[in-house]
Amino acid sequence: MTPFVAAGFVIASAFARSGSHVVYLFDMFGAAAGAAGRACRCRCCGKKGRGFSRGSWAPWPRFVSRADSRTVRTAPFSGVAAALALALTATLGAHLATDALNFTRRVKDRDQKRMFRDFTNATERKNEQFDYIFSRGSLVERIDMFKTRRNVVVTYYNAHPNDHISAFRTRAYAKDRRLANGLVENPDVLVIGTAAEGIVKTAKLVAGKKGRVTGLDINPAVVKAMVGPLYDFSKKAYRGIDLHVIDARSYFKRTKKKFHFITMMNTHRMRNIGYTGQPEYLHTMESMHDVFDRLHDNGWLVLEERDLNNAARRGIHRFIVTAREALAEYAGAADPARHFWVYDWYGGKKKRRGSLYTQIYVKKTPIDADDLAFIDEWTEMQHRRNGRDVVTRYIPGRRTGGPMEKLIVSGEPYDLYDREKFQFEPVADDKPFPFDTERGRPHVRAIVAVVAKLAAVAGLLPVAVLIGLRGLAGRSARAGRGRRLGAVPRRSCCFRCSVSVT
Repeated sequence: MTPFVAAGFVIASAFARSGSHVVYLFDMFGAAAGAAGRACRCRCCGKKGRGFSRGSWAPWPRFVSRADSRTVRTAPFSGVAAALALALTATLGAHLATDALNFTRRVKDRDQKRMFRDFTNATERKNEQFDYIFSRGSLVERIDMFKTRRNVVVTYYNAHPNDHISAFRTRAYAKDRRLANGLVENPDVLVIGTAAEGIVKTAKLVAGKKGRVTGLDINPAVVKAMVGPLYDFSKKAYRGIDLHVIDARSYFKRTKKKFHFITMMNTHRMRNIGYTGQPEYLHTMESMHDVFDRLHDNGWLVLEERDLNNAARRGIHRFIVTAREALAEYAGAADPARHFWVYDWYGGKKKRRGSLYTQIYVKKTPIDADDLAFIDEWTEMQHRRNGRDVVTRYIPGRRTGGPMEKLIVSGEPYDLYDREKFQFEPVADDKPFPFDTERGRPHVRAIVAVVAKLAAVAGLLPVAVLIGLRGLAGRSARAGRGRRLGAVPRRSCCFRCSVSVT
């Protein structure tokens, strides 16, 4: 056990002290050196060296023939390796042509334009400076940053646009529609998912001089960029905030602090709630319990979701159902409908579905008259600044019409959706999939089909190789038996019927 424990300690220390890619590089060098050393041993040490190398380090496949119970050596391993390489090459080539397995993907021109739209536009116009300024990976995801305009850096998470970093100061965000400035005086703000610049500057403006801003981000690569090479460019966006590289659920368990605002702006591990993704635990009943525990009595949970397709809208409605249930169960709300304020706004100049955002405010205690007065004043101010860019979907005690009002007031999603086709039960930790609203689960079926194809290729290929080796072993055994019978004549039981068998 000692060599293995020691080696594990050395490897773990290397991972902790340097980047995983560096450790992997040396690991590959070590593997290559071991293979080269074995080859040299075979060539330079004679029969004894070859026997030691085969017996101690890399045993050759051996098969027992039932014909004569003798061990038969298979064909040279180089031939098997060549066959395996050809099979893998053919499989990979077929996949690259069809992308059936989704194991790796070629970036086509249209994909590049979709993923790096800002880069492509800037390059085609040829009138803007474009710089690839930062790229770093982590165990969470990879982040790339492009400077596309004079005052904007665009960030991509795993090749998908996620956020931007501007060179504007905090006061430039006075018109930000994501977080209502003045709803609470000098609040303490917890930003879940700082996401490069995200809502940090707006939170600092809302907090004022007396409030505090705490930021959480699970991706260390983002934090390293924002406190390192982009610190000055972002006008010191992270200066003055209490920053933690940690997931929110763990932070909730470790802290006793209470906040006036807790923000979750499109905080999903998938691209957004309109797409199939991995499980996530920030929008479950148990997470809502932790959130309400960390809020002051006049505190607000503020969410932002992109309403870019029907699946995203159903996911938003499912969160409303989850939050209503959590308010009634954990916060003791007699009328959960008195705790919601919801409005839509457009992120771009063109009012299209792709730039439509839904802002959801959930207060720990019922919304009172002072809150309603502020909401009216704030909404009117947004209309004066941006036109009718903020559309109220729900305010307690007001008639706004539409499905959002029906859902919040009644809490019954099946008044809007077919129960046999859709499911809107509150999201829980044991089923942490807020996007999973279709009972038929076509997205899950598609993923299972892809995984099954990949498993078939990965599993059946070595089985086919083993069957081929077994066939070679049997053929060699039959050939050896024939040679032995031909070399030694066999006599019959008596002289009269003696026959030489060849």
